[in-house]
Amino acid sequence: MAPLIDSVLAGAGALAGLVLLTFAQAELPKLGDLHEMVPGDLKCVCPPLAATACLLFCLPPSDKGPQSPRNIVLSHLIASVAALAVVLSGIPQAPAVAAALAIGGMKLTDTVHPPAAPYAFVFASSKWGVQQIFAPGLLGAVMLVAIHKVWILTTAAIKGSPKAKAA
Repeated sequence: MAPLIDSVLAGAGALAGLVLLTFAQAELPKLGDLHEMVPGDLKCVCPPLAATACLLFCLPPSDKGPQSPRNIVLSHLIASVAALAVVLSGIPQAPAVAAALAIGGMKLTDTVHPPAAPYAFVFASSKWGVQQIFAPGLLGAVMLVAIHKVWILTTAAIKGSPKAKAA
């Protein structure tokens, strides 16, 4: 069983990350007012990102594995491109095919991050377009990775980790 402090910090970190994403999503439409090239309907929240938050905040930081920033970002990009290709092709069973292609692409590139497969499924089910390559999945994933980095630095002192002593 995990220490209580680790469990509390994991839950609190995931809550903070998802609340910040929700807040950011409410503010993103204002970016459309800044410049005509910025879409006013940008999103950064989708259900698979809750699983991304779980992996980020429950597993130790790593340069490899499903919680690595590299895997998180690249897998969402792979899943989005695979899903867009499937949507544009109009093939039957698009959500299943998109998820399977995303899984194959992640395995091929050694960037496996399981929540990206359901993102491909949602993407194809919703028949999204080019904009959704970047948002909500990729944008939300990048934001969660950044929030996690800040969370690790902020909570290092509470956990008494070497990072806190070095600072």
